Amino acid sequence: MIKHAGMGLAVWLVGCAAPASMPAAVSPDPPEEEALVVVPTPPASSATSTAPREAADARMLGDDERLAAGIVRFRGVARPSKRGIDIRSVPFDPEALRKALRSDDSVEELFGAQVEVVAELTSRPSRPAQPTDAPTVQTDASGSFEAVRLLAASVVAPPAVIEGRVTRAKGLYAVGDRMVSRDDLAWALDGGDDPLGKRVRLWGQPRDHHCDPRAQCLSGGIIPMFRVGRGQWLP
Repeated sequence: MIKHAGMGLAVWLVGCAAPASMPAAVSPDPPEEEALVVVPTPPASSATSTAPREAADARMLGDDERLAAGIVRFRGVARPSKRGIDIRSVPFDPEALRKALRSDDSVEELFGAQVEVVAELTSRPSRPAQPTDAPTVQTDASGSFEAVRLLAASVVAPPAVIEGRVTRAKGLYAVGDRMVSRDDLAWALDGGDDPLGKRVRLWGQPRDHHCDPRAQCLSGGIIPMFRVGRGQWLP
């Protein structure tokens, strides 16, 4: 009797056991704590820290002061050329300049703006003007430098706009009450037709030229000039 009872208990236990093919129950792992992300601080010698310091220490060059090699700060009207965007005849890559300005404007919208740049300049050999340079490339007395690095840039003044009929004035052209050089009009309007008597729209910066006391000048000793960055024919 006891033997049969023992066998029955064994059969009952085997029947209640989980099949071999069923996986054992697994308790879910406790959620991990969020990892702390530490961003390393750049060393003091890195470019991210030296560039602002170099820009802050850059020597400011006046509008009438000749450019110089080294890290300098200067201003000029942004103008198009075959080399990119010229500022005081120093060429800059358009996209690099837009990035430095943090500007979403198109490159064309920068033409005529007064831009201040901090750049490392190096002198470059001067080359004689080529026939293909006119009228798409402007030249400047200080135009013998290349930018090795562009450290900073900012728009000092957006483009001013003047428009009207082109007239003659003291060996120059005039649009409204501002005088424009022949060279500026030639390249800004792609040469071609004589602009005299025609209507134009110009983007750029007004600048009053103060004459030498002994020079023959307009009343008040000031010539109201306009530095052109872009031009357009009007009907």
